[in-house]
Amino acid sequence: MRELVDALNSGFDVAITPDGPRGPKYRLHPGALKLAQLSGVPITLVHVVYSSYWELKSWDGFRIPKPFSRVTIICDEPVEIPRELDEEALEALRAKLEGLMAT
Repeated sequence: MRELVDALNSGFDVAITPDGPRGPKYRLHPGALKLAQLSGVPITLVHVVYSSYWELKSWDGFRIPKPFSRVTIICDEPVEIPRELDEEALEALRAKLEGLMAT
């Protein structure tokens, strides 16, 4: 976590798969929110949509675009995570972002 905070504070971009390596799918774990709180860097959700793809039979339904398919990348508005949020408010924000992930 410290290394990620240092990287963000040094101007690097960091990409995180928020549902982790084992899922469940579209479940936002709190680590990304804690990282945003500690670094002061907002969270931006990125959605990728393929016009044609193969879907793996894995827990996350990983998709691989087929050749010549159209790829659409949508970036949501950045969301600031204030440092002073208590656990209840942080959980409410986590649930809101989790809902946006599934859309």
